[in-house]
Amino acid sequence: MPSKSFVPASALLFLSMPGFATTIVAIFQNLGGETRIVLGADGLQGTMDGQGHRGPWRDECKIAQIGPYYYAVAGPPYDPTHGYDAYRTLKRALSREGSFQEKANWFETTVLQEMNAITYWPSSLRAVGALVVNSAEFPEYYRAEILRDSLGQWEFGPRTGVRDQLPMNTRIVALGINDHIRMPPVELLARPIDAVKELISVEAKEHPGEVGGSISIVEFTQKGTRWIERGACQQ
Repeated sequence: MPSKSFVPASALLFLSMPGFATTIVAIFQNLGGETRIVLGADGLQGTMDGQGHRGPWRDECKIAQIGPYYYAVAGPPYDPTHGYDAYRTLKRALSREGSFQEKANWFETTVLQEMNAITYWPSSLRAVGALVVNSAEFPEYYRAEILRDSLGQWEFGPRTGVRDQLPMNTRIVALGINDHIRMPPVELLARPIDAVKELISVEAKEHPGEVGGSISIVEFTQKGTRWIERGACQQ
């Protein structure tokens, strides 16, 4: 179980990015020589048809895995009509030969081509996010921040990049719907698994038609990787 380390309030950093019909929360902790990443996602998945209209909802796993890489996407995950599929593109990128950075570079080039080839994105959709954890080289991870400019074109934001160190103390990254997420009490942050679940549950309560379903949580530490709750990610 995670240690109950004290988390100074001044050490906390909360980063959020709005998205579409999903909530993904990651807590990065580097406290007293102990480092961990706790990644969680809801299971309610929205779809979009060929005219840009929202389709039916279903419970779906949003934390995918290929080899040592675990990844999640916040925003419309795919549109097979126009060849856009962020999960597929990430899988292809992570399956390629080369370094983690080279895989990330290929993903960025390819997914931008896919996204900018689509012209009907809903006007309210301004951001898509992705997070990849390389469990074989903990704590290496990649965060993608894809933003829509005033002309409707997609481009990567300044927070995009591969990192091989965790920030000191505690950082929360919330992707997708996160307008009701607030910095949790220090006591809850000392239990990062519970904190991730609570933050996702807050959004599910406030957005029952867009966030919900079963919650999936996976924890990464120097000792290894373990699923805390598989939710829709049942094998």
